[in-house]
Formats: sequence, C-alpha cells, structure tokens
Amino acid sequence: MTAKTETFTDAFLERIRAIETDARAVGLNFTSICKEAGVSRATPDRWRKSTPKTIEIVTKMEEIVSRHKATRKTEPVLPR
Repeated sequence: MTAKTETFTDAFLERIRAIETDARAVGLNFTSICKEAGVSRATPDRWRKSTPKTIEIVTKMEEIVSRHKATRKTEPVLPR
C-alpha cells in the first residue's frame, strides 16, 4: 500500500474544512468566524475554487528545495 503525500494545498483546504466542521459543532456559523477573523465570507469560498497565490508560491519553494535535495551530492553544501 502506497501512502499519499499530502500537499500544502491539501493541508490548507483540510484546515478550512476542519474550521467549518468544528465551528458547527460548537454552534458557530462560518460567516461569524470570517467576520471575527477580518475576512469576507466569500474569501474561503474563493480559496476553495482557486489556491491562494501565497500557497502556490510556498508550494513552488518546497518543490525547488526537494529538487535540489534529490540532486545534491552526499557532501553538505557550505553556506556562502
């Protein structure tokens, strides 16, 4: 059995789902949470439809580091 590696985007979206679920469990609605957090109620919906640019950038940065790790020689690279 192969374990699926969770992406940063997957983790982010799961956190949004968890917030909604946990909020309902304690009697809060998502609109009130958004308001208290200082974001429009439509913002999380936009995040679900299109990954926020910041997350795309962090994902790209992670991919760059992973690529370099895969091609790096066994000797550590010293900082400049």
